[in-house]
Amino acid sequence: MPADQITQPEEKAKVAVIGGGIAGVLSAIELAKYNKVVLFEKQSDLLMGTSKNQSYRLHTGLHYPDEEYYTSVHCLMDTIAFLQELPKDLPKEEECVYHQRSRYFLMSDSPYDIEHMRKLIDKLKQVYKKLCEQDDKNRVLGDPKNFITEVDPEDYESYVAEKVDFQKEDGERISSSVVFAVDIEEPLIKLNQFRQYIHNRIKYGGGDIKLYLDSELLSVKPCEDKFGYDIEVQAKGASKTFGFDGVVNCGWEKTESIHPAAYAKEFDTTNLINRAKVSILVKLPESAKKIPTSMFCYGPHAAIAIQENGIAVITFEPATNIGNWLANESPIKQAILDVLGKENDLKVDEGVGQKLTKAIIDGIARYMPSLKDVEPLEVRIGYVRMPVQPEEKDRFSLHSKESSIHHRRESGVQSQLHLFNSCYIVNEARKFTYGYANARQVGLLMAQKLALVKQWQGVFAMRGISLTESQSFREAIDLFNQQFSQMLMQMPQKVIEHIIPLLSSLDSARALMQEQLCSVQTQYDQIRNDQTQRDKITALISPEIGSYKSYTTAVSATLFPKSPVMLPPSMSSVGVDSINHRCS
Repeated sequence: MPADQITQPEEKAKVAVIGGGIAGVLSAIELAKYNKVVLFEKQSDLLMGTSKNQSYRLHTGLHYPDEEYYTSVHCLMDTIAFLQELPKDLPKEEECVYHQRSRYFLMSDSPYDIEHMRKLIDKLKQVYKKLCEQDDKNRVLGDPKNFITEVDPEDYESYVAEKVDFQKEDGERISSSVVFAVDIEEPLIKLNQFRQYIHNRIKYGGGDIKLYLDSELLSVKPCEDKFGYDIEVQAKGASKTFGFDGVVNCGWEKTESIHPAAYAKEFDTTNLINRAKVSILVKLPESAKKIPTSMFCYGPHAAIAIQENGIAVITFEPATNIGNWLANESPIKQAILDVLGKENDLKVDEGVGQKLTKAIIDGIARYMPSLKDVEPLEVRIGYVRMPVQPEEKDRFSLHSKESSIHHRRESGVQSQLHLFNSCYIVNEARKFTYGYANARQVGLLMAQKLALVKQWQGVFAMRGISLTESQSFREAIDLFNQQFSQMLMQMPQKVIEHIIPLLSSLDSARALMQEQLCSVQTQYDQIRNDQTQRDKITALISPEIGSYKSYTTAVSATLFPKSPVMLPPSMSSVGVDSINHRCS
């Protein structure tokens, strides 16, 4: 199909976002820059599920001590991206961020020792310093010299217990104690202000977003007679079906139940686990109001996240973690429901909620005795999702450093390039911290996918055939898309880094690769002029699409406006090998 026959669509694509948590609201805002967006949320307001029932910390690296520092650096860079997106000129009462320092206490029974923690600290300080040197806009966590500092025992001995009664995994009880402590800049999101900011962005931010609250999803189905999806939603006792060009599934622990049946096998959840976690919102007594946000690590210990006005969120891991289940078993495993109750409506002063509240307060008071007098306000239930390897013996154990619980390497964004009619993306935002960076990745992926579908629409129109009459042709498209996807996976990394941006534009490519490649233009020209690579790509491109040049030109014509999409710098640019977790 000649490039000059492809024109910019007269209307924006219509994209559905399912779920109004952190992943959903930020994806909707990003997608609305270039599309018409409809955001569906089953509750009466946004950010009311797991996004509400957590500590709101933007992690800056110390929470996850994995051996390769991958998760730590991932968290740091995504926190920087998150803070850069928030407005800086709001009135004080509307500010979304509470800038504060967190204190991390390494316990004597931790599977990680002081040497490992010092190496992790050095890596994070090195990364943050380098990012600040590269661009002063990255200096959102203050002066790199003060980013992480060691803490003397005399600074915390007045409120931290000298010895803590601790139960090992085999049941043995020992005395644990703090052996090392550090402060780190680690902001908290003010949830109520952030929620209002999101509502204002949706209403007045310039994008095209329609918000449907109290709307429960019934089904998502690929259309049989056209490109796109039909979504059935129930609200106020009645159901209604909407048509969309693309769908972003941000259903969190219910992701699998939302997948179209035809796609279920394409999104393997065999090795994903969900963990149900309970935290308690409390009011601090006067004796505890000078305690900083603190985490006792690493393993099944305790934590407190200080909010404003003497309010805090507390956890005690042996009581907080009430169960795990494989993601493909059910939306919420029955054993967890037996603990939580059918309504998931736990009270601090009755039944199961009262028992959990007491266990968590008694547990954290072992570490900080003054917290025994907190006033419990609310029991909160949230869900954590992470991948595990089936052979992992200790995959659910907080005691073992081999456990997947100690890292969050995957962002949670998934898609399948080779699927026919494939404008379907999953965004689980495995950490609240990943919210903005994930949304940018979703925006890029959706643009690429909508452009590819546009090409197939043109092919079908030129052939004069309908989707319902073209099963064999659809199978051919699936094969082509799969070959193209496999080709990208098999080609040398440096070639991939240039071919994927070709599906958007050179301007977007510059933004995507700004920290990974010293000179994008020079290396782009080298790849573009490499006849061997061009021939290899051309051989895999379906004849209906045309030559490699016209194909990439046509796709580019339907993507982003010229303004670049800014992504966080790649990890390789700051000393972490292996990935383009926001570019692939």
